[in-house]
Amino acid sequence: MEDKVNNEARMENQSTTQIMNYVQSSPGLELKLEDHNIIIHQYEDGKNITFDSGFVRDVLERTDRDGKKFIQVNFLDNSKILVTDNLIGFKPFPVKNLDMNKLPKVVTSPDCLSVFEAIDDCLRDESIDFEELDTLKRVFSAIIRGAEMVGFSMENEKDWLNRLVISETEVA
Repeated sequence: MEDKVNNEARMENQSTTQIMNYVQSSPGLELKLEDHNIIIHQYEDGKNITFDSGFVRDVLERTDRDGKKFIQVNFLDNSKILVTDNLIGFKPFPVKNLDMNKLPKVVTSPDCLSVFEAIDDCLRDESIDFEELDTLKRVFSAIIRGAEMVGFSMENEKDWLNRLVISETEVA
């Protein structure tokens, strides 16, 4: 029993070290350790992702199509994040009535801003396309929920959408 606990502690320490080494060499990210929590800050949008180091199953070194290295952090619940030099990617959360095949397999928290701007543009259009608006809101939700599932706090982004809520009767 003691050997199993020691092995788990060693694995946790090894994974934490891999994450630390990668993030510390990444120009767009900053790392903080608090107790067992790993906090990675993205400079691009000021977002932090927080997760318990004991929740990490393993860390894999990967290379993208352009030959750039990144790490894939796999969690015990089978979720994962992709940590690049500047951003943290994650899988969008499946949302009812949204064709997930039309979304990228990996999104980032800054994608929320792009989708939010598209929603805002849609609402400003003289003849609002409510079907497009509904799809955009579902995409926004898929990104928000996917981000939250891996450890991002997305409260501010949820507030953005709440401020724009508009019903068909208000437009008419």
